[in-house]
Amino acid sequence: MACINAAMLALLDAGVAMCVRAAGSRSSPRYSQAHPIVLPRHDLLCACACAVLDDGLVLVDPNRSELSMGGGTAVAHMPVALLPRSGRISLVTTDRTMPIEHFERALASATAGAKALDTALREQLRAHTDALARARAFVPERAEMVDVNDTKP
Repeated sequence: MACINAAMLALLDAGVAMCVRAAGSRSSPRYSQAHPIVLPRHDLLCACACAVLDDGLVLVDPNRSELSMGGGTAVAHMPVALLPRSGRISLVTTDRTMPIEHFERALASATAGAKALDTALREQLRAHTDALARARAFVPERAEMVDVNDTKP
């Protein structure tokens, strides 16, 4: 799952799926406070893995020591990749069969993990992009980054 998240960040760092509005004409390299940098309009693909233990307990993004601490053994491992804001699932797979109740709990847990990851990635992306833009003198010190998907006033 880390490779999906790393690939997504690498694409964003390379400028793929980035959307920036410039002041003045479309070709203007300068930005103004009225036209801040805009983060991607689309969801970020986030991946999270779950393990379902034999007693039905669901672990989000477990490691080996967490799997062995509970005394139970993992019945199934379930990687999930999704677009957290829209809720669209890109990948769900499991290495074993499991009861539908366990599957639903694992999918809900993975979705919650991906949404938390989305929040953390967007915060880091905002800070990284802001630092790059300021270092390249594209943005005045007073300009601030905005996410066009945020609904907060």
